[in-house]
Amino acid sequence: MAFSPLVAQPGQLENFNDRERQIWDAEYLSLVESLFEFREQATIYNRARTFLLNVGMRAKAELKEAFNGINAQTGFGWGLIQPEYLRATTTTNTIDWKQTLATTGWQDWLGSAATKNQINEDLFLAIIGLGNYDPSPKSVAVHLNVEGVTAPVFDFQYAVRNGLKAWGLPQPIGLSPKASIHWRQKPIATGSEEMYPFGIAYARSSYLQDETPTLQAP
Repeated sequence: MAFSPLVAQPGQLENFNDRERQIWDAEYLSLVESLFEFREQATIYNRARTFLLNVGMRAKAELKEAFNGINAQTGFGWGLIQPEYLRATTTTNTIDWKQTLATTGWQDWLGSAATKNQINEDLFLAIIGLGNYDPSPKSVAVHLNVEGVTAPVFDFQYAVRNGLKAWGLPQPIGLSPKASIHWRQKPIATGSEEMYPFGIAYARSSYLQDETPTLQAP
């Protein structure tokens, strides 16, 4: 399967040429090997390999640029998902995923119904799972809306209660440039929280090199 039903602006794929595919294969292997200590994430990345590659080929088709990998100076490349790629600059500190939860139950996580967050025009995101940096995760479910399409509630309370710090989405999500999102979370306790989405960000080299990347203005 190339894309999730929640992908914004689905379209054609453009295959990587031999040079681009060689770069992608080598760097992807290095990425997975770097996660071996965190076996849950390494497993999720391996399971999502085809999806992650297809999002890269979708990015190539739309950006009309050459894929130059993690060290892209021109064209487009890839990196891991940063908080700045998804968090609202008007209400939150964008350099990390930290939150202080004052209440339990369903509440906004990224964006809101009134003001959705919008992905930058130079960016594609391939999201394959959720993790949590906090020693004591509070959130046990998420409710995701992409471009006005709301997914069923994704509950991972079993994983949280059994000490897992990475949970693969049953079906990965691809976000195209300018896609709008409104994502909610369900904490069962108050206090600190640091939930984050993980996967691969494909973007123009200029965006990947930006120390202060931004969302797109709606």
